[in-house]
Amino acid sequence: MICWTRRAHAPYNGGRFDLRLTFNASTRSSNTDAPRSARAASTRDHHALKKALSGPKTLFSASERSKRARHTLRALLRECSYLPDPAAKQYLSQHVLSRFRTYGYRAWKHRNEPGYNARLQEKEREARQTLNQLKRANIGASKSLLRILFQTYGRIGKRRHELMRPLMTGNVAEEDGEGLEGAAKNEDIRDTSTEVDRLELADIVSADIAAHGPKPRKEHTISVVQAAKSGIAIPKALPRLTPELYSLAKSQIRTSPASMTRPNPRNLKADVPKLNAKMRPMPTSRVKNMTQKWYANTLDRLLPPLPTSEWLRLQELAAGRGIQEQLAKRRKRPETSSSVPASALERILLRGTFDTPNPTTSDVHEFTPRFMQRLYAAVFGQCPRMDWDVEKERWNVTWGSQTLSRADRSAPP
Repeated sequence: MICWTRRAHAPYNGGRFDLRLTFNASTRSSNTDAPRSARAASTRDHHALKKALSGPKTLFSASERSKRARHTLRALLRECSYLPDPAAKQYLSQHVLSRFRTYGYRAWKHRNEPGYNARLQEKEREARQTLNQLKRANIGASKSLLRILFQTYGRIGKRRHELMRPLMTGNVAEEDGEGLEGAAKNEDIRDTSTEVDRLELADIVSADIAAHGPKPRKEHTISVVQAAKSGIAIPKALPRLTPELYSLAKSQIRTSPASMTRPNPRNLKADVPKLNAKMRPMPTSRVKNMTQKWYANTLDRLLPPLPTSEWLRLQELAAGRGIQEQLAKRRKRPETSSSVPASALERILLRGTFDTPNPTTSDVHEFTPRFMQRLYAAVFGQCPRMDWDVEKERWNVTWGSQTLSRADRSAPP
């Protein structure tokens, strides 16, 4: 039968109501469901049409994103090959390739997940920022080049975390009461392993194998010693500084190198009050949270040691030896109208009466051995070296800033 939809159910379009025909071969009672089924069919048709129209657009955007990623990758690798430091060339090229390969696989694996396109757009923006940073470094911008050297030698970025891993895998005290008593008697938190284990651990620290090292373990922290003396109930899952981390943090606090990338640590133990604001014993959960916060803050402030061979090579570069050999001469780009310096009249027309220097080129330097030596000295001052002393049974930490200061004092006037 043919029935008209009720006026209340008719869609409002352009200031008037549109009447629709609904075909239904059922009884009178089914006439009330006709408008609802018609609206459902219309909605399904609308979604199907929207999906059909959005299909080619999605494929087109994916292909465009892939094309932009290839162009960005080639530009990044090209700029990496222009860097004046050979170690920076090798490290950043491998890092860029690994990140693009990782996200190339993730983009296909998570292509249907909602919100992943926004994640890819954010990564594209980070890649463009890195490309601009490399371009500034290659024209002699000291800040950009110094940041790249910090990344190469593990002062910031991913390699810093890789160099921290061997320091977090040392042997720790037991979790029972005897371990707490032993730690309370030995304030410097020395390890109880044998000399052979110490030498093996020294090899791990001196060699750059942090990428394949085991995951860090969470044990007791040094604050447990003071808490055990005061009679506070302490959980057994608190993090603890390993002997290597403790020696490194103690040396960094004492030496206090220039905080160019991160501030130096302040305390070697968590400052946990005995009583809370209500003059009651500090709750166990509060002690745990404060200790974990101190542990994370301390790890974030530490500067990991470099491998011995890399530390010695950086020492030579900071002293100015071997820089001239690694500074390869680059071919000059062909001059264009934008690269030719403007005349005095053109500068007045472009910048006004006062010829102020271009703010984008105020930090640009020529790649000379002296300029690179200053940058290497700034990086070397924040690089420690850890050696195990067999006779004294302790870790010796030598900082680059100490070595440079001794070299300056011993230099002839």
